[in-house]
Amino acid sequence: MDDLRLYISGNKDLLEEESLPRGDAERFLARLTEADEGSGSRKIHFHASVHRRSIPVWRMLAVPAAAVILVVFSMRIFTETLSEEDSLGKIYSSYRVQLMELSSEIVALSESDEDACMYSVVIDGIDFEAIPMSEILPSELTEREKAEIMERYYSAKLDGIKRLRNILAEAKQ
Repeated sequence: MDDLRLYISGNKDLLEEESLPRGDAERFLARLTEADEGSGSRKIHFHASVHRRSIPVWRMLAVPAAAVILVVFSMRIFTETLSEEDSLGKIYSSYRVQLMELSSEIVALSESDEDACMYSVVIDGIDFEAIPMSEILPSELTEREKAEIMERYYSAKLDGIKRLRNILAEAKQ
């Protein structure tokens, strides 16, 4: 106990700098008055103007609200990016479906198996890509620009195969 008193008396400046939380001063005074009933020699003075800092409500709501807004916008950007990448895949898938339909029409228009084989070789030559177009396009282009280029590229290929089909259809008549 003597060590505690020596510590308190030696570090009085450090202990007086700390402020008490709101309501503690009243509780301590009430306890002291109960303990020392009638003995007015011990008085403790507290700084009544010291208040605990409270966080404003708007700050408590601003941080979660900002996090929600950030998540919503990042999800929107992410889904737009995915939909643009999906559009390149859709263009290629549409091309493949049309190519298969035209190929089957050309084989049906062929007069012999040799002709069908020859036309299949021509179609394969038109369709052949050593490196897929989607991999050749520069990354500096936007997804919309890439989609436009791919549409024109595959449309030109399909136009060539449609011409072959039309020539065969006219020759068959």
